[in-house]
Amino acid sequence: MISADEKIVYKEPIGRDWRRLSLNEDDVLKIQKSTYSVLKKFLEKNHYDEVYVNVGKNMLKHLIDFEKTFPHTTKITYSKGRGIGPKMTDMKRWIETNAK
Repeated sequence: MISADEKIVYKEPIGRDWRRLSLNEDDVLKIQKSTYSVLKKFLEKNHYDEVYVNVGKNMLKHLIDFEKTFPHTTKITYSKGRGIGPKMTDMKRWIETNAK
């Protein structure tokens, strides 16, 4: 179980709508560096056998080197389907299959 001091802090979206978010290359690199730094610190204290990633194709292209942040033993599973409905169905199936 994750304690309150180990939670990753939520930050408000940049702009009004993440679906229409437009970032230049410098913005993307800055956000990636910050995000991966937080993720690495979090992973130093926690171990995961598998991580499920549920993002659309526009955000997926910004996850360059994401998998390198995790130990090579961690399985990374990406959501399947096009659109919110199919992705949520896939995520529900993954949760039900992996819940212990």
